[in-house]
Amino acid sequence: MIDHGWHAFYLVLEWFGLRPIAVQASLENRQYAELEVEDTAVIRVQFECANSHSPMADIFLTWASRLRRNWGVIEGSLAQLNIEDDSLRLDRNGR
Repeated sequence: MIDHGWHAFYLVLEWFGLRPIAVQASLENRQYAELEVEDTAVIRVQFECANSHSPMADIFLTWASRLRRNWGVIEGSLAQLNIEDDSLRLDRNGR
């Protein structure tokens, strides 16, 4: 989380523009069990909202892979924004 994970947090905070009200996290050793530090973090951040649908962000950070990838998905009621490495794609209603 310290190496690259903080980028995910400031982006999520900026995109939502809301105050976080709850954080749930787990740290795991998925590939490198012999290390004294975890190689994976799974985080859920819930945000304050006036209506009953509290927005949330799921953040998955891992070094437990042989490939280096950066990806993200932002889902809304009308569209989905897909970020994969250096490309950005907007899918509206499955298109």
